[in-house]
Amino acid sequence: MLSVFSSLRGANVRSDLRKIQCPTFMITTTGNLLGTVDGFKTAQEAIPQSELHVVQTDSFHPAASHPDECAEHVARFIAAH
Repeated sequence: MLSVFSSLRGANVRSDLRKIQCPTFMITTTGNLLGTVDGFKTAQEAIPQSELHVVQTDSFHPAASHPDECAEHVARFIAAH
């Protein structure tokens, strides 16, 4: 997984984010090694009909470390869309 992100490093897809047409839910963590919360927030704000939830942890996989919290937010998002 990290090798995929490494190969994308330096790629600029910001202008493509606004083209996403389906509701999009993003989950990140305060300790995500792949990007900062601010970086994820910037990406989320560029995607129409999107939401971002930040889990207060340094876990790489928040759905595994905080399954109830993640499931609650995902279920709410799905119900709303």
